[in-house]
Amino acid sequence: MKVRTFKTKKSKKFFFSFLDDDGQTILKSIPFDSKPERDKAKMDALAQIAKRVPFKDKNEGGKFGFSYVSGSKVILSSQEGWSSQNDCNNAKESLYNIGLQLLKEAEQEESDAPINDKVEKTKDSYKTDGSTDDYKPLSFYQENGGNTQDGFDSFEKDGEFYFSYRKNGKIHLISEGYSSAKSRDNGIASVDKNRVIAERYDRKKHRKNNKFYFDLKAGNHQEIATSAWYGSEQEINNAINLLQSKGNTGANAGNTNVGNEGANFIARTGDATTTTSNIAVPTYQAPEPNEDADKPKKKRKKRTTPKKAKGEKVILKTGEYPINDVKWQIFQSGGNKRYYFILRDKNDKSVFFNSNVKGYDTEADAQAGLDTAMSFSPSDANYEVKIAKNGKYYFYVQNEKKENVGKSFFYNTEEDLRNSIARFCSRRSDNGSSR
Repeated sequence: MKVRTFKTKKSKKFFFSFLDDDGQTILKSIPFDSKPERDKAKMDALAQIAKRVPFKDKNEGGKFGFSYVSGSKVILSSQEGWSSQNDCNNAKESLYNIGLQLLKEAEQEESDAPINDKVEKTKDSYKTDGSTDDYKPLSFYQENGGNTQDGFDSFEKDGEFYFSYRKNGKIHLISEGYSSAKSRDNGIASVDKNRVIAERYDRKKHRKNNKFYFDLKAGNHQEIATSAWYGSEQEINNAINLLQSKGNTGANAGNTNVGNEGANFIARTGDATTTTSNIAVPTYQAPEPNEDADKPKKKRKKRTTPKKAKGEKVILKTGEYPINDVKWQIFQSGGNKRYYFILRDKNDKSVFFNSNVKGYDTEADAQAGLDTAMSFSPSDANYEVKIAKNGKYYFYVQNEKKENVGKSFFYNTEEDLRNSIARFCSRRSDNGSSR
């Protein structure tokens, strides 16, 4: 059982429906003029079903059905009548039994990055299970996409926005059409979040051509992407294993992805001072004495209210930097619910993190920031060293425009700082190969 939200292309109206495990529609909503209006009606309906509020029976022409009524207005109605009242009651009971779970999943999904409504199409659709879905033929994504080898590839065509996910240049996942680039990017974030979870894959076999494929679903069971076709069940299992693997996923086509070049990065030889000799370190200048420094400091007032507990941060993804046992993490803060990346050494000590201290809006944005930082960190030309007022050292990783893309933690000595930077530097010959 799952809840599906969608928008019809012809009427431009918004709907939601309840589907059984076979993908057949049990209940379908009336049309709504706006997405917020539809979403509110969906949440209200889920809340009522979770409370087991009775449905209204509708028996016509020897067929038995039911509907959900809010006030005097029918919001949901069964699409196909049952041959007996008992079968109809069983369908209602199946909704009641899973109502609370669907409500919790919908509430969780609302707290995640929003996913744009799918636009139903009836022409030139990519048909997966025999019903009409909003997917183009695989060749559409191959012809209109970019040259991404690993990760997400996104593009616009005829006013709609699409993406695919590739491994070794082969398309494994394709998206439906989105009405804006922002909603498409939210879709990318949702796919990237859910692709590492085994339970999110729904394996299927095409009724007509006997090909194998799978759908990727969000936590509320809503389908968020479908796969290409495969010749055997083993092939789809291999594809799913690839998609579940942890690593860089650059969310935008054209991003420099250090993961693709990892095998080419090797550490420089020599000690840390030699390795980072081209990096200038400013001379520390102690701040001028403050006349008020000797004055007694005002005592801070004691807190009279209990301190608000911060939620635990959630590690969403981990991976390895190509050299020197450095690992990275992408996580969501338990406090402000923003997304961050951080790199740690082999002793799990934090080394540097995103320069945007306020964090990112989505996991995909954090991944893109990480990819950028790791693409510039191997070169000693991309470091700027600073000294804080307290005499501690820190550094920024910068891109080609001298914009900060990563920031380090503080170090007590210049030697500690250089040792840290040396973990990330690599050496290449003039023709681009490592040496």
